[in-house]
Amino acid sequence: MISEPGGKNKKLYSYVKSMKSDSSGVAPLKKDGSTYSDASAKAEILNDQFSSVFSSGVAPLKKDGSTYSDASAKAEILNDQFSSVFTKEDCENLPDLGLDIPVEAPPTDDPCQWCKEAT
Repeated sequence: MISEPGGKNKKLYSYVKSMKSDSSGVAPLKKDGSTYSDASAKAEILNDQFSSVFSSGVAPLKKDGSTYSDASAKAEILNDQFSSVFTKEDCENLPDLGLDIPVEAPPTDDPCQWCKEAT
């Protein structure tokens, strides 16, 4: 078959192609000790897994020992927390207090590093 002249290699290539096995599907899945190979069952298993990990719900926030799940209460808590943070741009706009403290942007973008350098 291989050594035949005249382009008879088509049989060889057809045979090789027929023996090749590419699987583009999802392998059988196990759930609760059972193996599922049905497409709809596998889709349901994968959907359950992803929905348990990727939830659209947002966890409630805690402040002063109380738990808040209302969206407006959460927004108020977050606004209070962010209003106490200065950005690099805010540092340049601080009023002169008559102190000899250089008002320049910190050398790093990491706010935690600012506190370490200030102490």
